[in-house]
Order: sequence, then structure tokens, then C-alpha cells
Amino acid sequence: MVQKNNNTQKKQLDNSGEWNEGQDSDQDVISDPTICVAWAQALGHRYHHNEDSLFAYTATLQTEKGEQHFGCFCVADGMGGYENGELASAMAVEKMGEHVLRKIFIPMLVPNEVFGQEPILQVLENGMLEIHEGISQKIMDGGSTMTVAVLVGDHLSIAHVGDTRAYIIREGADIEQITEDQTLVQRLVTLGQMTEEEARNYPQRNVLYYALGRGDNVEPFLLSKKVTRQAYLLLCSDGLWEVVPAEDIQNIILAQREVNKITHALVSQAVNNGAMDNVTALVAKL
Repeated sequence: MVQKNNNTQKKQLDNSGEWNEGQDSDQDVISDPTICVAWAQALGHRYHHNEDSLFAYTATLQTEKGEQHFGCFCVADGMGGYENGELASAMAVEKMGEHVLRKIFIPMLVPNEVFGQEPILQVLENGMLEIHEGISQKIMDGGSTMTVAVLVGDHLSIAHVGDTRAYIIREGADIEQITEDQTLVQRLVTLGQMTEEEARNYPQRNVLYYALGRGDNVEPFLLSKKVTRQAYLLLCSDGLWEVVPAEDIQNIILAQREVNKITHALVSQAVNNGAMDNVTALVAKL
């Protein structure tokens, strides 16, 4: 006969995700914060419709091997006028979201012999090229910029076309813009033929040399880097960064800290600063 010892109950995980502790348990609680994400948008003072689109997906895998966090975030800014711009940006984020899930996240959950694992940057570049072709064929006069960020653990991969932007914000460090605008003025700044101040006031500062669905080809900007925990990732359309300086963006993020408060504060500041274009801010706390 086996006698049950009621003084050695184990901790159990309930439906809320909290550990219920039994009597005299000496087990440690294992916990790792997940990615927190929020977004906000505004039409701006010029438009009565929204040509910005976004996609956000987060997941956590917890097994005996440990815990792994995943995230995919996209912001796209459509062009081509009412409906064409909306359709183009919507296609961009929908297709990229599906592409990342199918090509990156699902292969991580199944045996290697079933799916081959492509390099993440290659997957993102191929996705951009497919979207460019799709918009070109299906949306006459439509086009879109897009920035997509994929996070796997502490590894961040970025693909970008146009002038949507991605920033990293950390406590005790300057805000870091990790994308480069594919605009005429930015190319002139990079070549040393124009200063940053001149670029901000240049009449044709929004002229793009690459956009999804426009022109014969695009060359996505690609970046891969490690990120630290507790850093903030911001993806935004030009409606935000054109009217809210980078220093102010950093100050708002570090003052608010909670992602819901951050996104609403950023978009409200853009509107108060006279944003004419649609405004989108997507923030993930890593």
C-alpha cells in the first residue's frame, strides 16, 4: 500500500498563466517576459482616409529546451491616391505576414526533414520582391513603402523599401535609426552633397527611388543584428518621423514606458505638430 504525502504538492500552472503553489513546495518558478506590442494611427490633417497598414504577430515557444520568443512586425505606407494606396499597403502587410509565418515560423516548429530552413534575410528579401511583382500586376498606379522586422530570440532581422522607418530605443543610449530612407535626399546626404538640415527643408524630400509596385525593380535594404532585452523597437510611417524629431521620439518612449501609452503619445504628438500625412506608430518592447 502506498501512502500519499499531502505535504509535498507540486506547483501547477492554471489557465491564467499563474503558478498555484502547493504546500511546502521548494520548486523555483521559471518566468520570462514576453514581447509586448501596441500600435496607434491617425489620419493627419490632409486626408480623410488611411493609406497606412500594419501587421503584428508575437508567439512564445516553451519546451524542455527552453523558451523562445518570436515576433513579426510590418508597417506599410500606400501611395497612388485613395483606394490604390490602401489596397497596395494592405497587400504588402498581408502577403509579408503570410510569407514570414510560412517560411520562417512554421519551419521552426516541424522537423528539418519536412521543411528546409532558409536564411531569414533571404526570406524577407524574396517576400519583398514577390510583393513588388504582385502590386505591379494587380493594383494599377498603386505602390507602397514597407518596413518589416522579424525577431527570433535576441536576433532582429529587418527588410525595408521606401521611407517607413525602424528605430531602436534603449535606456542610456541615443535613439538608433536602423533603416535608411530610399529617397533622393537621403542619397544626396549619404554622398555628402546635402546636409541633414538641407534635406529636412528640401521641397522634394519625399521623392522615392524604390517603392513596392513602382518601377521595374526594387532593392530592399537588409539588416541583421542582436538586440538587448528591455529595448524598444519602433516602426513608423513618415507621417510620424517628419514632424516628431528623433530626440522627442526617444523622450516620449522612455517617459511613457508602457507600449499602449507610448503609441498614443507618439501619434498625438505628431498630430499636434501638424502632421499632414497618415501617421502610424507600432512599438514592441523586446
